[in-house]
Amino acid sequence: MNWVVFAVVAWVLFGCEIGLRDALQLGDSSIAPSFVMPLLVFVALWARPGASLVAALLIGVTLDLIHTWPTERGQDIVIVGPWAFGCMLAAYTTLNLRTMMFRKSIVTIAILSVIGAAIAQIFGLALLTVRSSYDDILLPSAAAELWPRLASSVYTGVTALLVAPILQFISPWLGMRRTTGPAGA
Repeated sequence: MNWVVFAVVAWVLFGCEIGLRDALQLGDSSIAPSFVMPLLVFVALWARPGASLVAALLIGVTLDLIHTWPTERGQDIVIVGPWAFGCMLAAYTTLNLRTMMFRKSIVTIAILSVIGAAIAQIFGLALLTVRSSYDDILLPSAAAELWPRLASSVYTGVTALLVAPILQFISPWLGMRRTTGPAGA
């Protein structure tokens, strides 16, 4: 995998994530798509397992760094961990499912983006809920927070249909091997 090209692509997609989040948000809800989850899924579909998990960790830590959480003291804090572990779990799930998938399909990337985003959201929410039990972060109830996060996961699948063709086009520059079967895993 070409890490320089990965960094540039991730940088552009994080720019979309930050810049377009408010514009693509559904009404007053917190339902918005993720642009980096299709990249995570694409890398997990084609790269070596070790590189996939490192890429997921980098994406997750960056997501942790751009999200802040309010506290009872009125400050916003950054918590590194929920997205990082959630993205690694999403990549691990994709790694386990990739032998059963038609990797070249855009629909595969969209479906796995929904699954990966849901896994990352649920796991991250669970970690934040545990942390809010002993820390002073203000977190709405997990039940109230779960449905908008799952809806965001579905919305991410829709945006994956737009991002996936671009990722497939630049896959040679990313250094993705285009083999199938166990040798490509």
